[in-house]
Amino acid sequence: MRLPPVLVAAALAASLAATAPPALADRAVGRLAPELDASEGWNLPFTPFSLRALRGRLVVLELFRVDCPHCQASVARLHGIQAARFDAGVRVVGACRQPAERIAAYVRDFRVTFPVVRVSSELMEDYEIAGYPAVFVVGGDGRVLWSGDPTRLDDATLDRLQRAAAPWTALADSVRGAAQVLRGDDATTARALLVPCAQEREGCDTAQAEASERMLAWIDAWAATLDAVASDELGRGEAYEAWLALDLLSRAFAGSPEGALARARIDAMRAVAATRREVDGGLALAAARRLVVAGEAARAVRALERVVADHPGTKAAARAAAVAARQRKRAP
Repeated sequence: MRLPPVLVAAALAASLAATAPPALADRAVGRLAPELDASEGWNLPFTPFSLRALRGRLVVLELFRVDCPHCQASVARLHGIQAARFDAGVRVVGACRQPAERIAAYVRDFRVTFPVVRVSSELMEDYEIAGYPAVFVVGGDGRVLWSGDPTRLDDATLDRLQRAAAPWTALADSVRGAAQVLRGDDATTARALLVPCAQEREGCDTAQAEASERMLAWIDAWAATLDAVASDELGRGEAYEAWLALDLLSRAFAGSPEGALARARIDAMRAVAATRREVDGGLALAAARRLVVAGEAARAVRALERVVADHPGTKAAARAAAVAARQRKRAP
């Protein structure tokens, strides 16, 4: 009976441990890892796949051959690293230069779940490997921290390498976190994530500090733009449009001086009865327009008519009347 490849690999792991190929020379350590830039692969989280996109992470990169018994035996070890350390920022990647159909069969037969990319022979030469499998542990700055056979990459070594990469991992998480919270219009939190690197040079080099500074400058410019838009709209007599800009400014920069100033301007606007009516009318008109966009013509017309009745004399009422007339003409 033919054993499944995963069982063969498990059996090989023990029998080959004593005959593993010699460790690679340390000449790669400290150098920038040659870039992968691969668009052909399996289990890829994004394409094209590159080490550059994983900057800030500790990457365990194995160069392998599908017909290499030691490589087959190392799959279980790599899966264990991925399972135990993924949440801590460690990423496992496999790279092979053999034909795509053979790599695909390898990924399938050995149930590989980490990313595997097909690379060129030239890339393998760039890594100057002495045999297969060859593992390179790449730090958050893109430089090789360790190279050798996977059987020698024990937990103690990984713990040490993770500690060395911790500042880069923290920085990457901060920049990614800043981008994420900005999508939710939370500039205050984004600033807090970026300041340690941009202003205090904590856990980052000059290039990364400059990138964080540029992101902080963009956040400052966003605040200034929203404030300028609000002033321009007020000058044009568009109270509701000004309120929209100030409301976003106050929420995105909550807890900051810009947010406090925007909130104060909103309160001042609402203290003026005519301005308050324009803002309330604009909010009601926006809700009615959402019904128009949703194709609910009958409900939209009723909502628009309420805007006209509840907010007489406002720009919102005049606009609501015009939109309601167009909707009635389109109604069956």
